[in-house]
Amino acid sequence: MKKFSESVIKLLKYYVYGLKDPAYPNTYFYIGKGEKNRVFDHLETVPGDDPSLKLQKIEEIRRIGRKPTFDIIRGGIGN
Repeated sequence: MKKFSESVIKLLKYYVYGLKDPAYPNTYFYIGKGEKNRVFDHLETVPGDDPSLKLQKIEEIRRIGRKPTFDIIRGGIGN
């Protein structure tokens, strides 16, 4: 999945999401708040875009041939 459909965006409004390393599926390495397709922005970053620990972790996961995963922890948060 590369983005949410418009109907999902309407249902989610603002949401809380967690990024995970597939090697540790029960642990989040980042928790964020977003709207629309924000969660996918992290997964589409280019190496070197941002020196944050979050993006360093995403690059580390990619280097070993895996993709970060995410959960929507809570959706439908008001405006």
